[in-house]
Amino acid sequence: MHLSADYARDSGTTNMSMRVKGKTYRAIVLSTLLYGAEAWTVYRREVKKLHAFMMRHMRSTMRITWMDKVTNKDILERTGLPSMEDLLSRKNLR
Repeated sequence: MHLSADYARDSGTTNMSMRVKGKTYRAIVLSTLLYGAEAWTVYRREVKKLHAFMMRHMRSTMRITWMDKVTNKDILERTGLPSMEDLLSRKNLR
């Protein structure tokens, strides 16, 4: 089973606000995903794959399907999360 599916099922995220879901997702999933990113040589291709992973799991956590026609930008705004490119550039600047 996927990490975010376990996270959504086990943490009772059905009653959480979008901002709280975003903060929890950032603390649990993104911190694990981006561990050691300061030392990575990041190419555009990897950024796109990481962004797709992030958006796919945010959509499943928020129970938004592709048929709902919600843009990635809207999801990031609702949750208060930056894009994957921003996250990686901040990690590499430290």
